[in-house]
Parts: sequence; structure tokens; C-alpha cells
Amino acid sequence: MGRVAKLVAIAVENAMSLETVRQHQDALQRERDQLGLLLDVTNAVVAHHDIPELFRAVAPALRRCCNADVAALTLWDAETRVLRRHVCDVPPDFCQPGQAPTCQELSLDDSPSGVVFKTGTPKVFSLTDLEALPQSERIRERGIRSACSVPLISRQGVLGTLDLGSFAHDAISPDQLELLTRVAGQIAIAV
Repeated sequence: MGRVAKLVAIAVENAMSLETVRQHQDALQRERDQLGLLLDVTNAVVAHHDIPELFRAVAPALRRCCNADVAALTLWDAETRVLRRHVCDVPPDFCQPGQAPTCQELSLDDSPSGVVFKTGTPKVFSLTDLEALPQSERIRERGIRSACSVPLISRQGVLGTLDLGSFAHDAISPDQLELLTRVAGQIAIAV
């Protein structure tokens, strides 16, 4: 009986060790993906001096890494004192037929980008949060159910926001928000 108990104890210990190894493998995979994204963004910052080109180079990787369906770059125009969405990366069927994503002026109080621009703090927006912001109606009508906005912060202050949206509820995890904050720091260097 004692021998069987020892064998069972060893089997249980091995199973626990295997689970620990799997958890470490998953963590390493996530870290590798994150470092790959940061490298891609760094390379794009160096290679593209035009902001729309830079964003178009990094947006697909951002969308893949964060399970997002749309990505946008919103910048503050200090001369006109307006927050303006400059570049969007969306699926082909996101816009109405014959319409391309356009530059859009955003309210500092009624849009996710404006809220984050004013506070300088990254934020994940649930569908309920989006429903409370009138300027998010267009994206909600197109199926966005969760979003996040991350400030682009430089030595000069907040320059704008990096925005992602998803057709899924609660698509952006805290780890992904942290990664987006690091990416936004790199993008702010180029802006």
C-alpha cells in the first residue's frame, strides 16, 4: 500500500509539474508575441516618417495582437484646438458602401478618445461605457461592443490617442492594455 501511495504521489507531482510547464510556455509565447509587436512598431517608426504610413504599417499587427477589429489614430491639433481622428484601419465591410474612413473631429467629453486625451490615462470601454458617450454611436451601429483608448504621451504632453475596437464584448485584457501603452509610447516618438 505504501508503494502505491508513493507512485500516486509521484504521478500527481508530475501532473502538477506538467501544468506549470504549460503555464510557463503560454507566458513565454505571449511575451514573444509582445516583443515581436514592439520590434515591428520600432522598425515602422524608423522606416516611416509620414504618420499615416506609420499607422498603416503597425495597425494590422496591433489588431492581431489585441483581438481588435478596428484601429484608429487620433491626434490633437493645437492650432485649432480640436481632437481629430486621422487614420483608421478597418475591415472592408465596416464602412457603408462607397465610404472610406474619414478624418473626424471628436468631442473631448463625448468620445472615448476625448475622455482618454483629457485624463492621460489608458481606458478599456465596455458596451455600457460606449453607450454613455454620444460620439461612439457610429461605431456601435457598426457592431463595436468594446474598445480601448491609450494616450500618446511625449515630453510635450498628450499628443492624441491610439484607439482599438472589437466586435466582441470585453475583448481587451489588462495585459493587452499594458502592451498598447508601451506601443503608444513608441508611436508618440514619431508624432
